[in-house]
Amino acid sequence: LLISTRILGVYIFIVSIIIIIIPSKFNYQLSSRRLINTGNKVALYTLLTTCLTYLFWPSLWQNPVVNFLQAYENMKQFRWYGQVFFMNEFIQAGNLPWHYALTWIGITIPIFYLVCSIIGTLYIIIQTLQHRSINKNKLFLIMALVIPIASTIVLNSTLYNGWRHLYFVTPFLIILSLYGIRYLIGVIIVCKERTAIKAFATVLVLFGVLEIMSTIYFMVKHHPYQFAYFNAIGKSKINSFETDYYGLTYKDALGYILEEQKTADKIEICSPHLAGQINRFYFKEKEYSKIEYTDLQSCKYFITNPFVSSLDYEKYKSNEFPYNCPKVFSVNVLNSELVIVYKLK
Repeated sequence: LLISTRILGVYIFIVSIIIIIIPSKFNYQLSSRRLINTGNKVALYTLLTTCLTYLFWPSLWQNPVVNFLQAYENMKQFRWYGQVFFMNEFIQAGNLPWHYALTWIGITIPIFYLVCSIIGTLYIIIQTLQHRSINKNKLFLIMALVIPIASTIVLNSTLYNGWRHLYFVTPFLIILSLYGIRYLIGVIIVCKERTAIKAFATVLVLFGVLEIMSTIYFMVKHHPYQFAYFNAIGKSKINSFETDYYGLTYKDALGYILEEQKTADKIEICSPHLAGQINRFYFKEKEYSKIEYTDLQSCKYFITNPFVSSLDYEKYKSNEFPYNCPKVFSVNVLNSELVIVYKLK
């Protein structure tokens, strides 16, 4: 079912096969009996996965192999040719820098989680080397986090709208960070003397508590725009990245106009982006029926997110028409305007 929903889910199958094959001990003695047992497990798992994927994926019924390979090719280089606003410039989605996903992860996940996930990963690796045995559950977590991110880099996959195509790896990152937190707390408790590592662990945990509180405050303060969260590293650079790519803030922009013009029979609005039009359906029919979408020469209000297209962004930066008209409303998060309403008449 996972693979039929998102073909990228096939990596879970690959990781699982690797986990089955890899021995738990470094000094594993290979025997024909163990080899047959492992082979049977791999064969059974492969058979069940293949049958269930075929069963729950109707497009495979006609030609399973060809249609599966075609879906894989589409996923590897998805046919979307739009531009992405990344690091203060518009870039074709198919030509993004290799660090696109890593950069987004680095600026939108709390720093404490990132640091602890690295510590947790290193802790698992060191434990494995010291005990000369492999904990397959922990190995699965590391592989499930690393492989999808690495594959997008190696395959130069088409990505856009931040790292939302990789959100499914978040649980693995969080679990690894919990291992890191457990290690830090263990250091604080076990180390009786004041050592550099104990001081580092104490400071990091205190920083984590403060950052978690700060994150909760941000979520409450900026509800329902929590999606615009950036950590301390990315906060100062928020205007260099796209934020409201789904256009959710257009609802408030339209709500402001409808409130201002509640006695009007007709309201002329220009919105260069689809979100400025479809958000009208949040309101009652008697309200949105007053809205008439026109061009810049005829409209009374202009609604926009200047970080969506390169043309709008250039006009926004150079203060060209209509961006030189009076600004009457905006949604501001971290000093970034997610949507702006200009009054032209």
